[in-house]
Amino acid sequence: LEWLLSKLTTASIMSVGQVAVLAGVMCGILGLHPVHIFGFLALLLVTSWTFMSITNFLAIALNNPGRFIAMLLLVLQLGGSEGVFPLQTLPKFFQVINPWLPMTYAIRGLRQAISGDVGGQSILGNTLVVLAFGIVANVLLYTVLSLRHNRGFAHTSPTAA
Repeated sequence: LEWLLSKLTTASIMSVGQVAVLAGVMCGILGLHPVHIFGFLALLLVTSWTFMSITNFLAIALNNPGRFIAMLLLVLQLGGSEGVFPLQTLPKFFQVINPWLPMTYAIRGLRQAISGDVGGQSILGNTLVVLAFGIVANVLLYTVLSLRHNRGFAHTSPTAA
């Protein structure tokens, strides 16, 4: 549990840093003025934490194949989350996986936070869905770590005995 909490703490600190840089560039340098600034920042923070949690789970649970799966997930999300093209113009495969991608809800919530009422989407609802993906990833990670409890971890450091 302590090891998991250290990973969560690291992911949370990194998420805050990423959001600070992104929001600073978007709002401070590029001149973006979100209609709902608090919702914008909260959703960015939850999204960053969730994606770090998913990547942590895959990398820790599956090692290098997990990192590869994380990259595939990124590619699938870029194509299927309505961020580039409207859902209706996407191939059937992407239309089917669209509701199962956390980036779908992040993009919908950010559209709402930036532009106001867009298609009846809810910033809070989309934020909670993204948060649920992150919680599931961390519960799965905790489960994997619990199953490995007495096996320990392999170290590749030259100083490891």
